[in-house]
Amino acid sequence: LELAYILNKLGKKITFVWLNNDFLVQEDKEIAELIQADLEASGIKIYSNLKLNSIETWQGKKRVIFNQRKITCDEIILACGEKAYLASLNLAKAEVKIDDQGIVVNQYLQTSNRRIYAFGGVIGGYNYTQIGQYEASIVLQNCLFKSHATVNYYAVPWAMFTQPNLARVGMNERQANKFYRQNILITKKMFNHNPWSIATNQTTGICKLISTEDGIILGASIIGNNGIELINLVAEIMQKSLRLETNSLRDILTSPPLFVYPSFCQILAQAQLNLTKQKLLLNKKKKQTFEQLWQWIKD
Repeated sequence: LELAYILNKLGKKITFVWLNNDFLVQEDKEIAELIQADLEASGIKIYSNLKLNSIETWQGKKRVIFNQRKITCDEIILACGEKAYLASLNLAKAEVKIDDQGIVVNQYLQTSNRRIYAFGGVIGGYNYTQIGQYEASIVLQNCLFKSHATVNYYAVPWAMFTQPNLARVGMNERQANKFYRQNILITKKMFNHNPWSIATNQTTGICKLISTEDGIILGASIIGNNGIELINLVAEIMQKSLRLETNSLRDILTSPPLFVYPSFCQILAQAQLNLTKQKLLLNKKKKQTFEQLWQWIKD
């Protein structure tokens, strides 16, 4: 998607085909739909859930034949990921086991030969630069200081560098519902309600936060300019196991999150405030007090 976006900005006509699945199937539906709508608005054609039958030449061009349509183009680019080339390393002689993903490691990033460590693309899994850096720090701790540091991918942020950005950390709504049986709180704030987004004419986007009922942040999805920066703040909260601790109406009214105003960060402040309100309203007595106050304000 990032390459499709860049080539489109360079003036190329792009057709993006998602094989055997819906578009961005790993994301919540509303997130995928917003990204797709924005890409299509920029001129990129997107087809999903197609099955490739064959590729042929036709009138000096390339033609790709799918189960439902034929697409003629000048060039074909395959996005099939990366796989480590390990055959020449003779790892069996070093008693290092490998599988279909790559080199097999434990939680300390040790291989089956306990004196050899591995990290990054050669072990499969998350193939992001920041993850390789994180894994390298674990290996250094364990090699140089004889620590027993373990990897924890719970709060790993990642981003898609389209415009607007797509950034996520932790669970999406579908995953959170599966693990917590719908005992979760969800808030969504649109960028077109954010003063700085309006002032800078960057109003496409959404911030979605998910937490447990006792205030543990489970994940966040952000579409919008500066989403790649905002997601780092949520990741920091998750990595430090911080909770939304608001327990009273007074806390909400007198201690809102304090960020520079106006700024993109305000959308996180608004989302956090919404989650703490939901958490407070789980208590029937506090909910009644809140409703009475709201009625008094309206009157």
